[in-house]
Amino acid sequence: MSNSWQSALKQSFAANSAFGVLIDFQHQYYDHTTLGAFYNGQKLTEAFRDKGISPLWVCWPDYARAPLKGSYAEMKENGVFKPKFHQKIEFLQKIGVTDPRSVDDFAIAIPEAHEIVFTKQHMSALTNSEARAFIKAQSEATYIAAGVLANQCYASSVKDILDAADCDVIVPFDASNFESIEVAKELFAEPSKMIFPRKGRCHVTTTQEVVNYLSDLTVG
Repeated sequence: MSNSWQSALKQSFAANSAFGVLIDFQHQYYDHTTLGAFYNGQKLTEAFRDKGISPLWVCWPDYARAPLKGSYAEMKENGVFKPKFHQKIEFLQKIGVTDPRSVDDFAIAIPEAHEIVFTKQHMSALTNSEARAFIKAQSEATYIAAGVLANQCYASSVKDILDAADCDVIVPFDASNFESIEVAKELFAEPSKMIFPRKGRCHVTTTQEVVNYLSDLTVG
């Protein structure tokens, strides 16, 4: 697979069809194995916002009948996210929080009020019909996907996006909890791992490579 993610991203950026996808960056999944993924997820989120790229958030809600899609502010107002302090006291200590009332159910990278959140009740983001419809509706889009867990929700979401649309998905492997870039490449790009040919194209790289490219990205 040729590494053409830079050209794909530039074309999508010019067409307003570049998106960040941030999967399950919730504090109950923050521990020593995912700390690096959370840190790099924050770096990517800042880079998206600096360039006007829309971050699309995917999460497990706090109750089964949560809306499938909505702005973060709307979902907060409806009580979708309720911090589970009893589950992760050590998380609060690690990030130096002294007032637990200030902690959200998202950790480190927190959606802004207007940003879209898709909820899910299964591993893949595309089990949410609104998320699936969004992906299918985009023409020649490029997605930069970060999140946890590498072998569960993140992997199934990325694979489903690649199967659902003729798109490019950029995988900064260190914005998830992969052991190495080779493991990520084998998971997403190894033909023997695919039951059917995928519609989309996956490009595995690093967070810093993506952030550096975005910082220099202009369309003219």
